[in-house]
Amino acid sequence: MNESDEYEFPSVADIPIPDELSPEIEAEYIAYQECLVQLENEWRQLKTNENEYQIEANNLLQQIFEKRRQKQIARKNLRMEVVERQCEKENERLKNECEDAKKVLFERLVRGYYHAYRNVTSRLKELMGKDYQSYIDANEIEFPQIITDNQMKTRYQQPEETKARISSHETELDLQKIDELFKSYQSLIRKSDDSYNNE
Repeated sequence: MNESDEYEFPSVADIPIPDELSPEIEAEYIAYQECLVQLENEWRQLKTNENEYQIEANNLLQQIFEKRRQKQIARKNLRMEVVERQCEKENERLKNECEDAKKVLFERLVRGYYHAYRNVTSRLKELMGKDYQSYIDANEIEFPQIITDNQMKTRYQQPEETKARISSHETELDLQKIDELFKSYQSLIRKSDDSYNNE
């Protein structure tokens, strides 16, 4: 059943003005009827989301939502940027450590082979006698320059500032700075919203 079916008249505007009213009462009756008609029309618009006050309020709410949404997106992007920078630094550190480890391994392998080669050739010299020198001149293996363990430690030991990692405490400080930045930004938005509402 529709609302209009519950009443004799489907709308306040359809109610006739009684004939027996005095001119003063009739004027007051018409004024009240017009007010009711206006309220009735606004109520119907409200139910269909066409009320002008409702539209204005919805638009304002949508603007507030969009501002807050953009703020959250910007905050997310800043956090992602901090994490990406941290990840890049950590990856670079790991890459450098890996390359240094490869160099250390290579040089230690060379040293191992060099010492084994020296032991073999020393024994070979004892066995071959005078023929050894001519043999070694034709078949000697040339090893790269060998460095000592102490030289290797000095060479690959990084200064403290280059070995420093990004700690969780440093990350938390970065995120706190971002939060402070957005609190200031949020305060500006509130001031602009208050100014808009006061207007």
